[in-house]
Amino acid sequence: MHRRSGRYSRVMVPKSGCPVLGQTLGTYRLFLIATALVVSAVLVVALEYTRFGAMVRAAVDNQRMARGLGINVDSAFAVTFALGSGLAGLGGALAIDIVGLDPSFALAYLVYVLIVVAVGGLGSIGGTFAAAMLLLTLLYVSSAALDHESAKERISREDLLRLNLIGFHGVRLVCFRA
Repeated sequence: MHRRSGRYSRVMVPKSGCPVLGQTLGTYRLFLIATALVVSAVLVVALEYTRFGAMVRAAVDNQRMARGLGINVDSAFAVTFALGSGLAGLGGALAIDIVGLDPSFALAYLVYVLIVVAVGGLGSIGGTFAAAMLLLTLLYVSSAALDHESAKERISREDLLRLNLIGFHGVRLVCFRA
């Protein structure tokens, strides 16, 4: 708080970045990418190579058979739900600095999440990752086409905001903006 005026003032901190493949990525964005890779690797290892992962896969494939083998299906699903909820909270907390927070936050990205899950498949981590990369590529190419000079003359940035097409940029913000 400023002593004389009694108001809060914003302190501007210079953002550092480093060049990666011709793009300058901010330090926080590199941290997010590294965090996502580590969390993804841990999840894949946990689901593929641990006893808990085998129990969850068995319970998803055939609940009746899993119960017959002595697996507590309800607790496996409860732990899985708690883990997913925790990861959703972590993702939201880490993304706040980039995408901001407002009441319509979930609506802007929900469609993209549903598209990624529908295209990638419910039981496939690799398919979901491939679908996310495909959607990211399509959104990046389409936004680059919209940024073309002739498109700028026809469609202004304010028109895009009014039509709520800014969500097209939200997915690629993590990787391609400094």
